[in-house]
Amino acid sequence: MQQHTPQFQPNFPPLEEENSIDIKKWIVKIISNWYFFALSIFAFGMGTYYLNRTIDPLYNSTSTVLIEEFKQRSSIGAQSVMQDFGLAGYRNVNNQIVLMSSYSMVKRAVEALPLEVDYYYEEKFRRYPYYKNAPVDVKLLNSKNIPGGILFYVKAINQDKCELNVRGNDAIGNISLEVAYGDTTLLAGFGLIINKSDFYHDSMPVIYFKHRSKESLIAEFSNRLTINFVMDQATIVSVSLTSPNPQRDVDFLNTLIQEFLDDNLERKNQEAIRTIDFITTQLMGVADSLAVSENSLQNYRSQNNVIDISTQTGILINKANDLETQKVNLKVKRDYYQYLKDYFQREDSEALISPSTIGIDDAMLSAYIKQYTDVQFEKQLLAPKDPYHRIINSKLEKIKASLIEATKNAIENTNRSITEVNNQLEVIQRKSEALPSKERELLGIQRQLTVNDTYYTYLLQKRSEAQIQQASNSPDNLLIDAARQLGRTNRKKTRLNYIIALMLGGGLPLLWLILADVFNTKIRTKADIEAVSDLPILGSIAHKVTESKIPTIDKPRSTFTESFRALRTRLNFMQGEKETLSIMVTSALSGEGKTFVAINLAGIYAMSGKKTLLLGYDLRKPKIAAYLEEDIKYGLSNHLVGQKTLEEITHPYRDNLDIIYSGTIPPNPGELASDISKNKQLFDVLKKKYDYIIVDSTPVGAVADAFMVGQYVDNVLFIAKHNYTHKDILEECLKQLKNNNIDHVGIIANDVSIKQSTYRYGRYVYGKKYGYGYGYGYGYGYGYGGYGNEKDSNGYTED
Repeated sequence: MQQHTPQFQPNFPPLEEENSIDIKKWIVKIISNWYFFALSIFAFGMGTYYLNRTIDPLYNSTSTVLIEEFKQRSSIGAQSVMQDFGLAGYRNVNNQIVLMSSYSMVKRAVEALPLEVDYYYEEKFRRYPYYKNAPVDVKLLNSKNIPGGILFYVKAINQDKCELNVRGNDAIGNISLEVAYGDTTLLAGFGLIINKSDFYHDSMPVIYFKHRSKESLIAEFSNRLTINFVMDQATIVSVSLTSPNPQRDVDFLNTLIQEFLDDNLERKNQEAIRTIDFITTQLMGVADSLAVSENSLQNYRSQNNVIDISTQTGILINKANDLETQKVNLKVKRDYYQYLKDYFQREDSEALISPSTIGIDDAMLSAYIKQYTDVQFEKQLLAPKDPYHRIINSKLEKIKASLIEATKNAIENTNRSITEVNNQLEVIQRKSEALPSKERELLGIQRQLTVNDTYYTYLLQKRSEAQIQQASNSPDNLLIDAARQLGRTNRKKTRLNYIIALMLGGGLPLLWLILADVFNTKIRTKADIEAVSDLPILGSIAHKVTESKIPTIDKPRSTFTESFRALRTRLNFMQGEKETLSIMVTSALSGEGKTFVAINLAGIYAMSGKKTLLLGYDLRKPKIAAYLEEDIKYGLSNHLVGQKTLEEITHPYRDNLDIIYSGTIPPNPGELASDISKNKQLFDVLKKKYDYIIVDSTPVGAVADAFMVGQYVDNVLFIAKHNYTHKDILEECLKQLKNNNIDHVGIIANDVSIKQSTYRYGRYVYGKKYGYGYGYGYGYGYGYGGYGNEKDSNGYTED
């Protein structure tokens, strides 16, 4: 076997890192696909335009409220009657915020406003709401019977009539009626009256309206209501709503805050009223006793002519007065304890009178009442169907049981104290028996009068304090700014939509290009070839756009011919001082332009004035004769089997260009290719006769003939077609050449388009369009390609 010194040594820059990005490559790709980007951006832009037209503009409405952590109350006397009103924690800031947004408070605001009917009209993909300015005013009758999901709409007919349409559900169906303004229209279980409002006009649009249940309105406003502190360490909060109907939100916020302030004042006044009523009830009984005592004393003095009493009698009276005062206080306490016991046993919903109002200082009882009022307040903040009600009620029952037990013990302790006081009064009574009868009788009358007078004065004082407090009550909280519309909140969203559309419009095509590049398995760039082989890339062949069979001869000044001329220059440079050069042209599979490159390479050498031979060594599927439209019956196969001489199979084709066609297809092409003695002798003879020998061989990925022939040539040109040759097949074929000791191999990039390039080989670059209009395929299948006849998109067969 003849040994060859490799003619081609890798001599090009090292490969780039895998993660490096070729900015120029991607700029060229984007520019070459500009229409794709433009179409995508336009499509996303139009879609976003129509999307934004359907988005309702949202407006923010807000109000600010000062939440007082503690408001100093007026104090009368040493102890204010209202100091502890039994609503412990009520003025806590967080509790106030929760109360403001509670179900019960939102419900009060909803009930205070005309929100039962929603009105709107549609125009240009969007709904526009009415609020207090709808052209019609609808009164609903038996609105509780209106099924959910029903949409009504009114279309004006004339000044007196309109058309009422109902888009209902299965319960009512769809209805279309002609009704007169002001008349009652009865439907399934409910009715309505349509009146013209002050905003009615002849050209009014179709008015849509629907019934809004109280629960749905409460849920809507509760979900949209936002309460935030204006700044840290402050108790001023902003109360806000956002919706397409700002005027309705403004009215709701003003109403909600007013109801919140009224509720605060009502709670305070309710406590005062309950205290006054309790004291008044006690006064009624004491007033009668006082009147009786005064009359008794006056009558006794008149009848017995007694003006004054002795010193001893005065001492006893003072002691008795003290004891009676203690007894009165104990009775007041006992009455209050009994009031508490009755209150919790009958589950009274009225406000609870605090112990301090009656002057009772009981730490344990006050603690229980504080717990009870706190939990009661927490319960009031819950919606009616809140599942937390069960837990709250359980807490209340436990606290009430503790309070009832505590009041029972307090009543028993108070009764014991009263018994002790009565025992001391009996002692004084026994001492008074030693006094003269008149003084003894006067002592009893005087003692009873003093007790009633003290008790009556004490209750009058407490009632006066409560009445003064009620008159001076004001809400603990303060409205700072009434609700007002601030502006549209989702204007930035529409702009953001356009930004997103621009990003998607440009990003998706770019993503498509990236994915197409990442998942591409075919040779598309110089880097793709370098990634699978360290063999030198000798050049590139431009895409053929002419119908000429041999453009290198017929079109010597074409861009296509220039690519072969550049290839010839490189080969001559690498040839050095060697006088002759034999080159085998092969490829991985059929359809990569092997035969076409061999023919035109022979043509470009013949143009240089050198004697050139094109040798068809594809003995399985000959293609040169068919491509050149020559009817040749004998060729190389006939010579190798001894049928024809070398001179008989050599055919002059053009100046300086001879062709030896493949000849008759033999039954044993593999054996002919592997006959070392015949093939060596053949190439020795041809190298003496020709300056350049271009061998058109079989694809190395289909059959092994090329490995045999490659031993007799100086160089091997391996054809890789852009966007056609698969990377893994190329890599495998090049490994096979190396394993067969064929190391004098160079790679040619074929079918390169100048206009649609991303990487250059000399002056030319890879492209996307193919189709040479020449050659035949192979009939043997292997890997990705079939070794048979294959037609390209232009109707020509190619190899």
